[in-house]
Formats: sequence, C-alpha cells, structure tokens
Amino acid sequence: MADHKNKAHNKQAAALAKLAARRPACFGLPTTSQSQQRCFEPFTFCVLGDPQVGFGADGVEEDGARLAAAVRRARELVGATGALLVAGDLTDAWLPAEVRALYAAFSSWPAGVPVFAALGNHDVVQTEGDPLAVYAQLANYPQYYAALHRGCRFLCLDSNALRAGAAAAEAHLQWLAEQSSGRAKPPRHSFALMHHPPFEHDPDEGSNSWNVPPDVRPRLLRLLADAGVRDILCGHRHVTLVREVQVITSDGGAVTLRIWIVGGTAKLLPGGDVDFWCLRAFSVTETGVEQTVVKLEGEHFTL
Repeated sequence: MADHKNKAHNKQAAALAKLAARRPACFGLPTTSQSQQRCFEPFTFCVLGDPQVGFGADGVEEDGARLAAAVRRARELVGATGALLVAGDLTDAWLPAEVRALYAAFSSWPAGVPVFAALGNHDVVQTEGDPLAVYAQLANYPQYYAALHRGCRFLCLDSNALRAGAAAAEAHLQWLAEQSSGRAKPPRHSFALMHHPPFEHDPDEGSNSWNVPPDVRPRLLRLLADAGVRDILCGHRHVTLVREVQVITSDGGAVTLRIWIVGGTAKLLPGGDVDFWCLRAFSVTETGVEQTVVKLEGEHFTL
C-alpha cells in the first residue's frame, strides 16, 4: 500500500513539474530589486477579475480565449511601465487543460511588466498534497506578499486565511499590521489586492460565501487604512461593483476606502453595476488615482 501511494505521489509530482515547466515568465514577483522601485513615476495598472479557466459554461477553450483577449487589452492599456493585477482564481481546479489555457493566455505578456496575483479559493482546491505548494509551483506566487512598483505598494492578501478561523486570520492580520510600521518614507500610494471583498453590500452585513467574516472585517479595514491603502481591489463575486466605507484609523483619523470588485472572464453573474465583460484600469499620478471601467469587446464577449 505504501509503495502504491509513493508511486501515485511521484506520478503527480512529475505531472505538476511538466506543467510548471511551461509557466509564463511573467508569473511570479519581479526580479527588479525593491530599492529600484521606490521612486514614484506615474503609471497605469489594470485589474482582472477571476480568470477561473474551466468555470465558464462554454468550456475551457473559450474561457482561455476570453482571458487571452482580456490580457491583450490590458497590455495595450498599461504599456511598458504599468502592471497587471489578477484578483485570484487563476483556474477552476488546476486541471491540466485549464493550466495550459491559462499559460497560453499569458504567453506573450512581457516578463519585465509585472503581474501580481492574489490567492483565491479555487487556487487551493487540490485534494492531494499541499494546496499552497501546488499553487506556488504552478502560479509562482507566495500565499501573501507586499510588492513595490514605481513608488507604489501592492499588498496582496490571502482572503482565504481571513475566513479560515481565528488562528489563521490572526497570523495574517499580524503580518498586515507590520506593513504600516517602521517605514521612514511611505509609498506614494498603497493598494490592497484580495480575492474575497471585505463585504458585498453593507459593512455590517453577516458572514456569507462572498465576504470576509464580520468578526475579522473591522480590524482588516482599519489595518488597511493604517497601511495607507485607500483602494481595495477584489474579485470572487463574478460581477463588477464599487463600494465605499468610512474607517477610523488607529490615530483617530477618518478615511474613505473604496472597494473595487471586478467580474472575471469565465462567467458573469447578475447583480453588477454593469452588464458586460470588463476590466478596470487605474491611472496613478502624483496626486491621486483615477479608475475607468474598460468594456471588453469582440467575438468572445457576447452575452
């Protein structure tokens, strides 16, 4: 029995390694040192909702084609100096066909233009082995991390941990608390990227499958505000929505946080602010951040 399990494990490991060998060079954190990214310069970044290749009703191939078209549109918008953010759920279940379609969609994205991804619930659905290890191998991102780009900071969170009970949430919130301390010069702008939005409709709503639980939510929002975040970028909901919430920081100041939820490229659900496939583009300047909803058009985006 042990020998059979070892053979099965080795077979799975070999299959994962073969898939990962085709991983696009743009996946993972940039190799440029953070010290080279501290000086602010204006740029544009785009946010894609869940690619979740394999979730769409019209099959993996069409999911991949929509994603590829969205990635091409984002590439046009961000140019050589911007970035692309993906709000989690890269595939539906990391099946080989899904992974191949995901990789193909990003195959032409230049390695020098960063792609930051947050961990989604479908990114850790492996039933065998360590789901986070599989994610690290196939997607090449940590569970959560902070990254700098052109003088701005992106806090890429694991909203699964915030929903996984007191111990996991506390460890993540402690890490987040550390992001607002010990910085002699804060970034020009800070953004949070996370899969589940803090809330869907109301800051005081109860716990459901779409949000961060209410026992974690107020502290999360305060810590994000303390870290200088004013814009929270999310997916998961498969609709495009914007929400605002007033938060009191630890020093007693009042700030407004904007929660930008964006629908993905596999499936759209009803209830959004718009009824078309889209991504969000953010123009970042010295004095502020301007958001635009960019409609995705073409043969793959008919409803």
